[in-house]
Amino acid sequence: MKKTHSIIQIYNQYLPLITGILFIFLLLTNPINSGFLVNTGLTTWYQHMIPSLFPFMVLSGVLLRSGLSRQLSSLVNPVFGKIFRLSPDCIYVIIMGFLCGFPMGASIVADSLSLKKITNREAGLLLAFCNNIGPIYFLSFAATVCPYYPIYITMPIMYGVPFIYGLILRYTTFRDIPKYSSHTKNNFVFSDVHASNYLTAFEESIKKALISIITLGGYMIIFNVLQLPLYNSFYQLPDTLLCIFKGLIEINSGISAIAAFPHLYTIVYSLFLPFGGLCCIFQTYAMIKDTSLALRVYLMHKLCQTFCTILLYVVISSI
Repeated sequence: MKKTHSIIQIYNQYLPLITGILFIFLLLTNPINSGFLVNTGLTTWYQHMIPSLFPFMVLSGVLLRSGLSRQLSSLVNPVFGKIFRLSPDCIYVIIMGFLCGFPMGASIVADSLSLKKITNREAGLLLAFCNNIGPIYFLSFAATVCPYYPIYITMPIMYGVPFIYGLILRYTTFRDIPKYSSHTKNNFVFSDVHASNYLTAFEESIKKALISIITLGGYMIIFNVLQLPLYNSFYQLPDTLLCIFKGLIEINSGISAIAAFPHLYTIVYSLFLPFGGLCCIFQTYAMIKDTSLALRVYLMHKLCQTFCTILLYVVISSI
């Protein structure tokens, strides 16, 4: 028992150190590739992430802090409210999460929880299926760079799987969440301190969005650099493995790499898009780290949805 404990202690103590030394060595011996990867991450951040995410972060923050989010969700609540039996604030998270895409889903869940719009239990359910690749990203980048399946097949699978997964969770694992109706009130107090002060809501939303977008940019750059071991002259990975490793680390790099190999396009739809890559996982952590939500649980749900998506595409490919 003591020997096992000593091995674990040595592992925890020296593995991070060895890994850090290895990457320092790679950075110093591969300055060209290092610069290329950093530049790729930085470019992706300010050309794609900032324009597509920052306005939505500010807008969502204003809607939540001003109380307008409930009015917006009321437009679809008659349908989605009956399906999920959740409060209008939860329905707002579902709609915005699916429309705005990753990592806005996690960001809206975290903000709603922090503002006490939803309970911890509701936040756990929503995070499990509302943080997916956004339709704008998919249509403007993934489906354009790697066109393989028709849109009428990919879109229902991409968003149908998490939607149905969320419904199943609602009536199984999360069936203990009280069913909401227009005649009942939630058993917690809503925080609408800034409901009458839109300027304050706007200012706080901008500050929160700036911190979040800068943090996401840092993750984007670092996870691009983590691909450095794949750029080497000591051994050459097969193209399939190289593309998969790149996509599992950072989805944009994986999709760009697979673009040159049409026979691998199915990997984009069945693996990269539903899973999102390690960079997406850690960016989600950046959104929820100040809440009680667990990254481990989120990852488990994301893996389950990825597995279901892979099975669907296997069936489609065999037809």
